[in-house]
Amino acid sequence: MSFFPKLVGLFLIMPLAVAGAALLGNSSFMILAGIKIMNSRPVDLRVIYTFGIAIIAGVSRMVYADYFSKLTGIWSILTSSSLTITTLTALVLTLIFRLGIHKKIKINNYELRSSSKNFASYLDEQLKLWDLPSVTLDRAKSSGQSLIALLSEHEINHNTVTVHLDYDQVKLTLEIYYQGDPIYIESAKSLPKYLIEEEAFEIGLKSMLDGVFPDQYYIQTKNKDNKLTMIFFN
Repeated sequence: MSFFPKLVGLFLIMPLAVAGAALLGNSSFMILAGIKIMNSRPVDLRVIYTFGIAIIAGVSRMVYADYFSKLTGIWSILTSSSLTITTLTALVLTLIFRLGIHKKIKINNYELRSSSKNFASYLDEQLKLWDLPSVTLDRAKSSGQSLIALLSEHEINHNTVTVHLDYDQVKLTLEIYYQGDPIYIESAKSLPKYLIEEEAFEIGLKSMLDGVFPDQYYIQTKNKDNKLTMIFFN
């Protein structure tokens, strides 16, 4: 806007009725988008406190207007409106409540001779303690079980793998380290932008038969040392 002052002038001469209607429409979309974002993540005690305290702090600006009007300096700027107070409070509480939220676990020397169903059972037991959404939990169990089954069919040195699980309430990361030949799995997230019908069918069918459906899939290999990474977003 600074580089186009005449454009700003158009907004200034806009009739109040038109500006009000535009603001109403934008506000409606923003509120619905916010509700959608809130519902896309599991609501725990941290989220409840964050939203509750932030809203109360914002309302206090209107209730105790005389108190806030007496503030000076930087505090006067930070508390100039209820929206500013609510946003800053939510931001600070989110950063505070992020402490200790990261969960990790490591499984050393998992025997591929064990049934892949045993691995799925272990994932189910562990991930339920982390309160994962049921959809993410089911996808992680199915993909992990299928990947372990695929690895057991290939030549893996020592017939063991190391498994890392990492969860931060936004995404679940499953990493598998092993020695041997790399395994490449088609992922829907890495498809070319344009595919003919036969190619799309072939790749989709292969992924379905493999049973591995992460949101993101990576493989790193060096001197027979391989790292498979699967990421599942909530």
